[in-house]
Amino acid sequence: MVDTIWAWLGMTHPRYVLVDGGQDVTVLGATVDVGDGVVCAVQRAGSAPTSGAEGMWWWHGGRAPDVATSRHHRLKIMQLVPGIPIRLHGMVFANVAVAFPPMEIVTLPRPGSGTFLCCGAVGAVPDDQTLRRLTDAIGAGLSARIGYRGAFSVDGIMSANGFLPTDLNTRLTSAMEAAPAHLRVQIHVANLIAREGCSLHDAEWLGELAERVFSGDSVTIYGAANRATVASEVPVRWDGRELVAADPGTAHGHISLEPSLRGWTLTARLQRDHLPSTPYAGTDAPRVFEFADRLLGTDFGLLAAPFGMERQLALPVPRRETQNGSHKTV
Repeated sequence: MVDTIWAWLGMTHPRYVLVDGGQDVTVLGATVDVGDGVVCAVQRAGSAPTSGAEGMWWWHGGRAPDVATSRHHRLKIMQLVPGIPIRLHGMVFANVAVAFPPMEIVTLPRPGSGTFLCCGAVGAVPDDQTLRRLTDAIGAGLSARIGYRGAFSVDGIMSANGFLPTDLNTRLTSAMEAAPAHLRVQIHVANLIAREGCSLHDAEWLGELAERVFSGDSVTIYGAANRATVASEVPVRWDGRELVAADPGTAHGHISLEPSLRGWTLTARLQRDHLPSTPYAGTDAPRVFEFADRLLGTDFGLLAAPFGMERQLALPVPRRETQNGSHKTV
């Protein structure tokens, strides 16, 4: 279904195969790998959708990690795309589609296990007019093609060849957790009104509200740990590429650790302007979890930057092709 929507919207997506379990994922991965590696998502047939990188593996060349599946599972095996993980999102009303600020997603590879640590959508990306226009086009296309109403989000990778979508979520993004409650409530109310098929007579108001909710001068990174020493909140600062404890007056942010139903929840709120690899958080995010393991007793372990981000710290300019005398952004 989603592939049909990408085709209607004229969007290229990564190569993949969708198969029943019990097959050799290494062989299947070789059919989609274009030289950068493979990502494999596993889900039990008929089960509810998963999130937070649950049931996902990756590998570069050679054999896949030990992914045990049976005929009761479904597998999506996709080419690994290096680049900047991005979330495009907005809201569709009967008369207009409103684009929200595109956001950076941080999902860190675990080199030891071939899995991922999902850290959430951390903040709005800079210089994003091309992505906003694409979000407008997606919202307008969803409205015109399938009569969609309400919030939507599209996760994907800003690659050297432009934005490639990987997920379509027909709901309001959860990436507003760090915003004040009175702003989040207004976004939820707007979504309920949109889903009822109503028109929006003040798109500027919703656009300004979305800027307040999703933009800002800080990034918020999350992580779930199995263990920790003690609940705490620590002011931190950057010493080159390393994160160290700091006096409150010289801090570049704070890291807090609290008990949760699944163990411990880490929340890092960092000033964007002080990130060593400004303006993106993905490259520096592993240092947050190294700090937590070293000083707070967590067990995140070795984490790497998102694939391709160490060498690609700016949004690439989408190439343009000419078709029948007109230009098309790819």
